[in-house]
Amino acid sequence: MQYESAQSGFATPLVVATAGLLILILGVVAYFLLSPKPKQELQIKTPEKQSTPSATPSAKKDETAGWKVYSNTKRGFSLKYPSNYKIIVEPGDIGDSVVISAENSDFDPVNVVPKDLEKGQHIIISVQEFPGNKTLDDIVRELETDPPLTESPQSTKIGGVDAVRLPYDFEGSLITDYIITVKNNKTYSVVIYTALSDQDKLTQASKNILSTFKFLD
Repeated sequence: MQYESAQSGFATPLVVATAGLLILILGVVAYFLLSPKPKQELQIKTPEKQSTPSATPSAKKDETAGWKVYSNTKRGFSLKYPSNYKIIVEPGDIGDSVVISAENSDFDPVNVVPKDLEKGQHIIISVQEFPGNKTLDDIVRELETDPPLTESPQSTKIGGVDAVRLPYDFEGSLITDYIITVKNNKTYSVVIYTALSDQDKLTQASKNILSTFKFLD
């Protein structure tokens, strides 16, 4: 009987220790299960942009490719013109007038300045020599225009040389451009007449022609 009592008294602390250990384990498990977990930030990976090879800009189309070349060594200039245009040269005592006309233009060689142009276009380049050393400003001041200019001349260039553009953009005018310059004691005037019915179509053509103008000396 004494042996059994001692054995029973020894078991009691063991049961208590085991129960305590079990409670501790359950407490730890409950803590990890019930404690709020930190939210994980959603990381969105932005796809890397793949660099695409830049397209090589196409070369600008040469609007004057295949054009004919007119060269006047006596008057010191050259230019290109479309094959469907024609050239008429009106020689003079102190200069020449070179008329470049669209194929469908009516042109009277006797009357160089067309008064009534019903269709087409004339580009008249007049070259005159003058004595002394006149400047471009001198020429512009001496120039008499009919009708009178309503605006001041504008600075421009032709063949890389300083020039002035005279405004002739009044309503009903056949003159779509008027440019004057001076080089080597010569006055170069370019007057472009375009029929009203063809001004939208041929104005760019005349600009392309003047863009090829070059001085030879």
